[in-house]
Amino acid sequence: MTISILFRQKGAGFSIEGVFGLLATYLRTQHAVTVCETHVPNMVIRPGALWQNLRVARRQRADVYHISGDVHYLALALPPRRTVLTIHDCISLDRERQRGNRWRYYALWLLFYYLPMHRVARITTVSDKSRRELIRHMGPLAERVTVIPNPCNPRFQPSPNVFNETNPTLLHIENGEHKNLARLALALQGIRCKLLIIGPLTPERAAQLAALGIVYEQRVNLTDEQMVAAYKACDMLVFVSLYEGFGLPVLEANATGRVVLTSAIDPLRDVAGEAALLVDPTSVAAIRAGVQRLMTDAALRQRLITAGYQNVVRYKAETVAAHYMAVYQSVIS
Repeated sequence: MTISILFRQKGAGFSIEGVFGLLATYLRTQHAVTVCETHVPNMVIRPGALWQNLRVARRQRADVYHISGDVHYLALALPPRRTVLTIHDCISLDRERQRGNRWRYYALWLLFYYLPMHRVARITTVSDKSRRELIRHMGPLAERVTVIPNPCNPRFQPSPNVFNETNPTLLHIENGEHKNLARLALALQGIRCKLLIIGPLTPERAAQLAALGIVYEQRVNLTDEQMVAAYKACDMLVFVSLYEGFGLPVLEANATGRVVLTSAIDPLRDVAGEAALLVDPTSVAAIRAGVQRLMTDAALRQRLITAGYQNVVRYKAETVAAHYMAVYQSVIS
């Protein structure tokens, strides 16, 4: 069997690429299939760029085609009965609806969701929460969506440390306003700590951090090895996002042996299970109280870290790869 996994433009992100790059490795080694990985050249939504991406997809030759996320419309250029589509979330639809941009909402709804979902053989998503969102936006069309969670990369291994109670390093993953750095910065004002930010910073957010006197270090475009090192270097993951399709950083911190503060929202509470302290991400006071509690309660930290090692077992890469392999085989048959 030959499987063609199609990705968005290189450099457009790292979460989808990390997940499906890992799965490709397991599919090759454990299921003896040929996996081809192809990135489309564009991310902009313009007719010429979309047409160029569709031509790249059309040139692929495989038994099964898998669109890994974001560029859902590639389904329009692929064989319907042999194509699998993974939809990670509906954040673009929610964003346009909240902005009141009706025409842009319907354009995205049609090109990125309705037409691709109608055309493909199988649809997967990464959490029950994302499936519920798809049903809310797409109606009965989304009833056939299968949930397959993201895997945790085995690069993340236990690396015990001595928690720095007087000046801890807090890890924050940043790639948009929904990651909630603005409230986190307010919550950390006056707390002695260092904020390690992975991802781009807007000038507005950098100015806020400076005005609040937050000591921080920013890193971008990290390799897999550098991401592992960042988790090892921190004392705590603070992942108080307002919106997630899954929440992979929670598992990466669990696997490393770092205590986690995250949002009391779906799907983060499902992914974290008993392995994180949950707080209201819309409350600066709740975030601040959560950070302070984890800084001072050693027994709680140890309980959450132990639970984290157990939690990550649910998301082994070989198990997730087997689920996708079953989907591919159902398409072939």
